[in-house]
Formats: sequence, structure tokens, C-alpha cells
Amino acid sequence: SFIVKIQQKGKTMKSKFTKIILPIIIAVALFLLLVPGSCTVVGPNQRGVKVTLGQVSGDVLQPGVNFHIPVISKIQCYSIAPSSMVVNFSVGTDGAISKDMQTVGSSIEVFYKYDETRIMDVVTQYNNSILQDAIRKNLIASLKEVVGKYSIYELVEYQDEIQSKVLEALKSKIEIYPIIITQLTISNWDWSDDFDKQIKETMLRTQQV
Repeated sequence: SFIVKIQQKGKTMKSKFTKIILPIIIAVALFLLLVPGSCTVVGPNQRGVKVTLGQVSGDVLQPGVNFHIPVISKIQCYSIAPSSMVVNFSVGTDGAISKDMQTVGSSIEVFYKYDETRIMDVVTQYNNSILQDAIRKNLIASLKEVVGKYSIYELVEYQDEIQSKVLEALKSKIEIYPIIITQLTISNWDWSDDFDKQIKETMLRTQQV
């Protein structure tokens, strides 16, 4: 009788373990397994976008902790801090033609950032490579447009003015894209070897006089 009671008690405990405790253990294990992959922190200089089964869903996510379903969805973060790129224009085909018909090259650093009000456009229509290519092409057009109004001798004298006009022209051309141009710096001018030779000959004649 005593042994039968022990056996019955053991069966009862086993039944309780199977019905109550085991599901709890499984739930806790699943929680610990899934929780680390169910939240993403969007940083102060970032904006997030939730992608569910390959499709963008919901609104743009602001900085903070954002939850999502592991495996099924993920959160992609996009920096809205300024980035920079250096564009070099050779004296050849990329060169700008001055008012006195001289071909000049230059080195320009452009600072830009994603327009945070159009992050969805960045996600669904563009990527960084496309946007950088757009900046480069429109910068070439802007530089040629502005330099054509100055002689080659005025480029250094009016560099700040030229720089400002190129920046405004670029901003105007690039406004259809979800990026903002914040700054532009022209750090160098270059010209053909023939013009270099012409300058040296002019200086030599001046010295002789």
C-alpha cells in the first residue's frame, strides 16, 4: 500500500511537471532565445525602417529601442549624419572651360546627408552608390556652368565666390534626390601644360622688360 501511494504520488508529480512546469521552461527558453534578436536600437543620428518578409512596413522609426519579430522582420538603420566625398576633375574631358577658353580641372570635397523627411525614398528607390553618382554628375555640370563666367586668371581671386555659386547650383540640381548638400570646398585648380608654359613665358618677358 505504501509503495502504491509513492507510485501514485510520483505519477501525479510527473503529470504536474508535464502539464505546468515543462511549458513554463519551454516558454522561458524561447523567450531567452528570441528576445536578443527581437529589438534593435536606433542611434541618435540614425533613423530606422522595419522590413517584414522583404517589404518595408510602417513609418520611419525614431531613435530608441524598437521591437520586431525575429526572423520574420528586421530593422535597417540609416545614418543622417553628414558624409563626404572627394570629386577630382581632370583637365581632360571632365574639365571646365573658362570665359577665356582655357580648360581647368579641380578637386572638390562635398558634404551631404540623407534628408530625414525622405528616408522612405532612400530605402525604396535609391542606394548610396546611385546618390553619389548623382552628386558627381550634377557637380560636374554645376562647376562647368559657373567657371564659364570667369577667366582663368580670376579663379583664384574669386574662389570663395565661385565656391558659393557652385554650391547653390548643385543644391538646385540635386533637390529631386532625398539628400541635402551641406558644404562644398574647392581645394585645388589645375590647368593644361600649355597654359603653364604660357604663364612661364609671360613671366619671363615681364622680367626681361
